[in-house]
Amino acid sequence: GGGGGAGAAAATAHDSMGLGQGSSGNLASASMTLTAANGYQAPTEQQRRLLDAEMENLPAETKSVLKEIAIDPREMELGEVIGTGAFAEVRACRYRGSTVAVKALHELSQESIRRFRYEVLLMKDLRHPNIILLIGASWVGNKLMMVVEYMECGSMADALTPNRPEPLNWKDHKLGMVCDVARGMTYLHHARYFNEAANAYETCIIHRDLKPQNLLVTRSYGIKITDFGEARSKNQNATMTAVGTLLYIAPEVVRGDRYDEKCDVYSFAIVMLAALQLKPNIVDVFAETIKQEHLASGGEAKPATYTPMYITTRIVNEHLRPILPDRQIFPSLKILIEQAWSPAPALRPTFDEILEYLETIVKDEVMENKLLDDTPPGTAAAGGGAVAPCCSCCSSRGRSGPSSSSRRPV
Repeated sequence: GGGGGAGAAAATAHDSMGLGQGSSGNLASASMTLTAANGYQAPTEQQRRLLDAEMENLPAETKSVLKEIAIDPREMELGEVIGTGAFAEVRACRYRGSTVAVKALHELSQESIRRFRYEVLLMKDLRHPNIILLIGASWVGNKLMMVVEYMECGSMADALTPNRPEPLNWKDHKLGMVCDVARGMTYLHHARYFNEAANAYETCIIHRDLKPQNLLVTRSYGIKITDFGEARSKNQNATMTAVGTLLYIAPEVVRGDRYDEKCDVYSFAIVMLAALQLKPNIVDVFAETIKQEHLASGGEAKPATYTPMYITTRIVNEHLRPILPDRQIFPSLKILIEQAWSPAPALRPTFDEILEYLETIVKDEVMENKLLDDTPPGTAAAGGGAVAPCCSCCSSRGRSGPSSSSRRPV
């Protein structure tokens, strides 16, 4: 991690990589130090009037809540650009003696202002070691501004880049990373926050865009979840909207079904799949499964046609899932992944159950086994013996872990 890519991950300039619109930005910068002379394009007078009107015509309760996170943009010291996107520019800035991440929207619209406001209200009360911290926001002066803690080591996607000088392994790095994600998601699914649309506090935040790019890495290989531009309440009508990133997005979301927090569990399964590093990227993992199917049926493999959209269509319509090679995956981890990406949301474990399983069954297996010297960095020695069910869903159906003779769940 580290470097420019790290900063971009610290406050991702969220562009739509899948379905739905991209976020207006995790941060938006209105610092008075961000001027045209510094290469910053200030908003037009029309945009200023729009911003003033949008922020002025708010319910008293919303205004009161926003005041709790208001900061003075004059205290922000401009830093280098560390990321750009279609919607925003990200900079590393100094605020009250600390380096922070700031994102400046390229332009203002009624929709972007409301999305920004929704996001800061959602993040305002989030306090957890595995959730990126919102430091403050401002909507006076030149533009909107949201400021979050700066993460210099990049994202999980950066950490999983092939051919790293120091490859990650499950014992020292990956197990702790996925446990941190589960801890953060457990917190989110029980978190209480202010929903402006309902003008009230609600419980349970659905992230809706869980992926390695939105998981920031600390110096000790801890994880902080970021990018809440697509996050929504469990009870909000907007949860019907198809948003997220292709391949990571749950099938029920793509179909337009009404969905709940279990869509995040599906995304977590694909995050764990990415952590296995079976191929350089997730598309290749799914494509290999399709290729083997075609070859087995006597058909012709056409890798060029295996696009994310094609793969997603098969995931939704045919329950396509990658084949998980036994000798490259800890049996308990394989059980967990296959349960978490179940086509039926009700059969997926909760993050509470996932965390308990990771911290006990999977941890014991990882610590007892060493990586094979001749296997890729993301792989593990195959272990025998029975593996406990990962959740109550597995237990109720009599599902246990793989044995030495048959590692596939029954």
